[in-house]
Amino acid sequence: MLDGKLVLALIPARGGSKGIPRKNIALLMGKPLLSYTIEAALSSVFVDEVWVSSEDREILQLASMCGARIVTRPYVFASDTASSVSVVEHFIAHLSNEIRSQDPIILYLQPTSPRSSKAF
Repeated sequence: MLDGKLVLALIPARGGSKGIPRKNIALLMGKPLLSYTIEAALSSVFVDEVWVSSEDREILQLASMCGARIVTRPYVFASDTASSVSVVEHFIAHLSNEIRSQDPIILYLQPTSPRSSKAF
């Protein structure tokens, strides 16, 4: 919690990629790229829950194995033209009424630019 507010980390990780195929699960120094961002968020003293949003089963399975909660995103919100706003709106709609009523802080963490957990 931060100032008494629930903090949710949302990591959008779609399966498709124009540049590097399957980049979110591509290995970087022996680990999937996505796992670095999940681990950093989980180790943060400010983050209460870590969520990964994806349309890709393999990504969702990896995220769950790394300790994140998952939300299956419809393909329409995972296309090249989908906006970050639509991903966040879908995520918020997926949350329970109890969580939404707490007016949580949502951190949007991109898996393609992981940072050290010391940054949190």
